[in-house]
Amino acid sequence: MSSNIKIERICEWCGNRFMAQTTVTRFCSKRCAEHSYKERMRQKKMALSNQETSQWNPDRKARDKDFLTPTETAQYLGVCRTYIYDSINRGKIKVTRFGRNQPRM
Repeated sequence: MSSNIKIERICEWCGNRFMAQTTVTRFCSKRCAEHSYKERMRQKKMALSNQETSQWNPDRKARDKDFLTPTETAQYLGVCRTYIYDSINRGKIKVTRFGRNQPRM
């Protein structure tokens, strides 16, 4: 709430001195407030991503399954999918197909 008092503050984003009209003002301008907000959201997303990455364990996921798809195999080995498909075509990786897409003999 605005009042007649003026409080000298330092902006949390840019560090400039400014005169605040409320006791809770943190930034000197709307621009600094927006920059600070975007930085907080960026840090929040990065923290969430780091938390998900630290909890993700490909060994546990792979051990729970009897068979892996080429995409899951690539993630488990840390290579790209095309490398897995090339290895299958060269015969380095044994493949068994399930379902309707059985190879014709």
